[in-house]
Amino acid sequence: MSIGMLALLAVIPIVAALVLMVGMRWPATRAMPVAWLACAVCGLIGWKLDVMYLLALSLQGVVVAVGVLIIVFGAILILYTLEKSGGMETIQHGMQ
Repeated sequence: MSIGMLALLAVIPIVAALVLMVGMRWPATRAMPVAWLACAVCGLIGWKLDVMYLLALSLQGVVVAVGVLIIVFGAILILYTLEKSGGMETIQHGMQ
């Protein structure tokens, strides 16, 4: 398969996510599984990936996403704790 065709296949999941979320106003909880499915089909057809390899890559993506979510959750938790305890005012006063 040519490099141009592989590039076109690589863009399909991104375009699918954009069209579903922006154009059709789907929530990410519905649009992202469809984009993942498009990505998996493109990987199986275009790059001839093994199914087990595709599942391993999907699991790795879930692990990385959970790691990012833990960091974001911790940052939001610290922000709300600082707001409720009055720490934000202390920090703002110190910055002035």
